[in-house]
Amino acid sequence: MGILTACLVGLTTDAARAEGTQKDIMTITREAGYQVNEFYRPKASMVIDAKTGRVLWEDNADTQRHIASMSKLMTIFVVLEEMQKGQFDFDTAIDVTEKYVTISQDYNLSNNKMQLGASYSVGELIDLIFVPSSNAATLMLADFVSSDSGARFAKMMNEKAQEIGMTQTVFYNSTGVINFELGSQMPEGADPNGDNISTARDYSLLAYHLLKKYPDMLEHTKNRQITVKEGTPYEESFDSYLYSLPGKTFGYDGFDGLKSGSSSSAGFNYVGTAQKGNMRLIQLIMGVGDWDHQESESERHKFGNALLDLCFNTYEYKQIVSQGEQTINEQHLVVADDLYDIVPKGTQPEAVVKDGRVTVQSSLPLVSDKIEPPQVSYEVVRKQLLQSSDKQAAKSFNLLKIGLIVFLFFTILLLVYELSASKGRRTKKNKPVFLFKCLLLLLLIGGSIIVSMYL
Repeated sequence: MGILTACLVGLTTDAARAEGTQKDIMTITREAGYQVNEFYRPKASMVIDAKTGRVLWEDNADTQRHIASMSKLMTIFVVLEEMQKGQFDFDTAIDVTEKYVTISQDYNLSNNKMQLGASYSVGELIDLIFVPSSNAATLMLADFVSSDSGARFAKMMNEKAQEIGMTQTVFYNSTGVINFELGSQMPEGADPNGDNISTARDYSLLAYHLLKKYPDMLEHTKNRQITVKEGTPYEESFDSYLYSLPGKTFGYDGFDGLKSGSSSSAGFNYVGTAQKGNMRLIQLIMGVGDWDHQESESERHKFGNALLDLCFNTYEYKQIVSQGEQTINEQHLVVADDLYDIVPKGTQPEAVVKDGRVTVQSSLPLVSDKIEPPQVSYEVVRKQLLQSSDKQAAKSFNLLKIGLIVFLFFTILLLVYELSASKGRRTKKNKPVFLFKCLLLLLLIGGSIIVSMYL
């Protein structure tokens, strides 16, 4: 367990920061009022802000671990992305076949009871994946999207992971079980020992993108109990494995789900989210206890709740810059929109101009370098003034040029007249004067030509 700092590797309470001390997750959880044993210490954890992607807490966040049924969060993300192509929607029905009946009867896997003659909408299958973590429902949906190719769907998962910046993640199948446990349904050509792996950072990033793009998924995850196929012979009810949902053992106000996952290789994990006021957090708890201690399933939520308390109590999502005229970096700007960011409570970070945008000078890192920090566009007021001034100067210069040309024209006429008048009275005495006037006339004519060409 590493020593955790407030901004990068962890987060402490205000009092702890004042004392200059550092606390680990066991201390934080006990101070939150939970009794926890060292045996259940999470192997990795992370909390990020769901709006900005800023990291508020991390511990072993880049250590690869098996993720078990948390894998199904990516399965759903891939399905939702494919749905955007318009070939199916939440109401599209998929028939149960013998293949899925057989899988649903494998009691070593989490499942619902599939029966021949039944069909499930895509929306119902998503419910069955999120809540009872049905492997049969997962394979039904993955097969539907990939034309019955488990290998193709695993490839789609890995491609999506790379696209969004999950650099330490490998998917071998859509369910999260070890490949050989799928028996005949193992993806073709796959490693029998393939066991999906990821990190707390990568899975925080996945949840960030899912909530950004598909926030309505929380309607499928927020209930502590669901019923599918109600009023039909296929009706089933299920309780959520997420014990932080309000009304459950460790119910937390504002917690509205996402996905749990556990196995002999992973221990007990979950990715969750909670909202208070205008602030939503995403949390990852990984590797609590082991498969032989099933109470680990509920113990993991003590740590998660304690970290949520800590982050909600320490940070706030607030307005840093108002829309309109502002002076930033000694530049007078017109800011296009209000700028918000998550900051330690009681602080007012400095706004800066960077890469042509107004952003916040923050010590809180982003969960991935593939996402942008909060930023807004602007216009420089000084440029507008200069443009107006330049137009006025150009207008004045044109008037000056016209005046100069007119002056030269009449001066030349006057000299021509003077030369003509003095031609008849030219004498030896005034000959130098006459020559001077001729030279002056030539200079004025040449000057007029230059003025016309270059001004």
